Amino acid sequence: FDQEKLLAEDDETAIKVIRDDQETDWINAVKIDDTGKAIVKVKLRKKSDEDYKKQQEALKDDKQARLFLKVTCQGDDKKHKKVFVKPIEEDQYIHPIAFGEHFKLIVGGILKVADLKKIFKDATNDTLNTVVETYNEAAAKFKMDTYLQVAHFFAQLREETGTKLEVKDGENLNYSVSSLPRQFSAFRENGSKTTPNDLAKKYGRDDSKGQSANKEMIANIAYANRLGNGDAESGDGWKYRGRGIIQVTGKGKYERINARIRKDYPEFGIEIDANNINNLKEGKVASMAYWVEYGIREVVTDDTDASVDKAIDIINKHTSSRDKRKEHFKTIKNIFEVSE
Repeated sequence: FDQEKLLAEDDETAIKVIRDDQETDWINAVKIDDTGKAIVKVKLRKKSDEDYKKQQEALKDDKQARLFLKVTCQGDDKKHKKVFVKPIEEDQYIHPIAFGEHFKLIVGGILKVADLKKIFKDATNDTLNTVVETYNEAAAKFKMDTYLQVAHFFAQLREETGTKLEVKDGENLNYSVSSLPRQFSAFRENGSKTTPNDLAKKYGRDDSKGQSANKEMIANIAYANRLGNGDAESGDGWKYRGRGIIQVTGKGKYERINARIRKDYPEFGIEIDANNINNLKEGKVASMAYWVEYGIREVVTDDTDASVDKAIDIINKHTSSRDKRKEHFKTIKNIFEVSE
């Protein structure tokens, strides 16, 4: 922003940056007080992608751009007043971009290892570093680069992966003969949820006979001809069983996730499939694409239980962990100082 005015919504009036009741409209005239904060009250207009690229390049080595901002933004529908970023490290910078009624700050990556460590206390440093790097590279692409989105996203992941941030190998398909008809219609005799058919008896676990569950066949039969899968012989049920950080089930969901990645993050360049979705990098990007593609990003609009419920209803409406996920969010929103 060297000698460039920050423009208001009408593209003519410069934004006034207020400090000690004095106004300025030049970004390089901003002074930071002893607390490390500047108070900025603005009405913002959208900046183009080209503007963004030029400004990012201009600011990358600018020492003056290392600001810690508390921002109040008044839009047509909502007023936002919050701290968007925490005090930043020596090798980071902020980059303010106007878009609509928000004030967005890119801070050398919105996610920090130190913050993530508070959530996933038993995760290894390699795991934390991989997740932080992957999330920061993709956040702006998926428009998940606000602390509100970060808090909601990782509240759900905390329940899915535990404190070790471990990706589960896949859904547990170790069903007994008697439990299969309760879970899947393909294993019911005459549609009865309590009566197993011959397929259930053949492939389900029967401890009395020393018979182990044939998990692959259970998946292929249970998920045949649904969720975008082919028939049981195609093997799609097993290949596209519930896997990943946010468990993705069915070929159709994989296709939608990949389409979203190609649209929003084409430079990622990796096709997500059942063989790589359990890798941290691919799994992280897949879960972010899922978050956007299935509308979670749009429904988590504030820091209330209602927003958490909306996210849960999309991810796993019938989960028994609903209350735990809400508790995770309450903890995590404090880590990121979310206040909407």
